[in-house]
Amino acid sequence: MRSLIPVALLALLGGGFLAVMNLWFGNLNQDEGWYLYAALQVADGRFPYVDFAYTQAPLLPLVYSAAAPVIDAMGVGGGRLITLVLGLAAGCGAVWFAARRAGRAAGVVALSLVLLNVYQSYYTTVVKTYSLCAFLLIVSFLLLGEGVRRERRAWAWFAGAAAFGAMAACTRLSSGAVLAVCGLGLLIRAFRGRGSHADWLAYGAAGFAVLGVILWPLYMKAPDAFLFGMFDYHAERSAGGLVSALVYKVGFVSRLLQAYLVAFLLFAAAVLFKLTGWAGRPLEGKASLASTVESLAWWSLGAVTLVHVLAPFPYDDYQVPLFPLFAALLAVWLVRLIQSAVDD
Repeated sequence: MRSLIPVALLALLGGGFLAVMNLWFGNLNQDEGWYLYAALQVADGRFPYVDFAYTQAPLLPLVYSAAAPVIDAMGVGGGRLITLVLGLAAGCGAVWFAARRAGRAAGVVALSLVLLNVYQSYYTTVVKTYSLCAFLLIVSFLLLGEGVRRERRAWAWFAGAAAFGAMAACTRLSSGAVLAVCGLGLLIRAFRGRGSHADWLAYGAAGFAVLGVILWPLYMKAPDAFLFGMFDYHAERSAGGLVSALVYKVGFVSRLLQAYLVAFLLFAAAVLFKLTGWAGRPLEGKASLASTVESLAWWSLGAVTLVHVLAPFPYDDYQVPLFPLFAALLAVWLVRLIQSAVDD
């Protein structure tokens, strides 16, 4: 354990330095003023789609409006400070997720991957939807993991997981794929006798309830503007012909690999390590419990990524909210592979 302390301290110091640099000197993103304007509009009693145009899911301005005095006093800096706190909270969630499943070493690996990535630090500091969405997603999977571990009243944890997943979808619509994947996964798990039907019913009911509470009133007040901002604006964008669309998608993959090069190299090494048989025997113990949550998390990452790839203009920064969860899963996998190889 003591050998991990210097690594964790270096990650914290490096991550803190990057966060401060991005807070004060990070390039202005063209969306920052728009998001802060929307938050101040909500603070003044107006609503997205109804009183002003908005082309994202509505939760960010609803949440940031609670910090309107900070935004009024500090401007973009205040908005970045709020975003930074949410981004760091998402990183802490990733560390907790990893440490709960594979020990403190996995937590330190997740901490290093999240905090020491310059790209991730920038996009979770500037005012975008990414930090809020990342935080909601990681909390959703933390609660999902607790539901799998519990034998009594597990349905309450699954309901909480769905509530946070639905809030993530109300921040970035593509995250709604998580609800579909996890709901289906819990249904299959129940039919296989590994869980209760109350689990997926609670997950589905809570997810629909939160979506309804947040989205339905806005839809009822301005259905055309709501549908345009949430769906039509994005669906009707066109990259041109097939060749142009492929160029955008190849560029998406290329920039993503560059942004998260260390993480992808570690992922490739883990795959190679596993395929060549160097990983030894699988670990015993809580593998069945862990595999449920981790499998759902991996499938969810794949589903949301597929949604992003299929978008007419798949920007690489769309993946930023997914990275804390990816880093946590990767850390868990790496530590388990090493442990199984050593124990073999």
